[in-house]
Amino acid sequence: MALEQAVIAALVGAPVYDWVLVNGAAAKMTSFDYEYWPFTKRRKASVALVSLGAFFTFLIIDPPEDRLWPMLPVFVAMAVHAYVAISDIFRQRRES
Repeated sequence: MALEQAVIAALVGAPVYDWVLVNGAAAKMTSFDYEYWPFTKRRKASVALVSLGAFFTFLIIDPPEDRLWPMLPVFVAMAVHAYVAISDIFRQRRES
């Protein structure tokens, strides 16, 4: 069961997280129209990192978990992804 959840989190959860985070942040900036596609290489790498982080987190977590340290892989990946996504938004804003 844990492997199935890990695969779903990696293949479905990470791209959905990227879409929600990036479009949500870009929607708050009304000064330009953000283009979600095409991905930059750094953003592709950060989404892959979130996928790996989610995969490993769901593999090592036991559902009634009372500790937060098993979530460290996905937290680190999400922080890196947020930095890359926000810098991508500002790069597009400067270019427009």
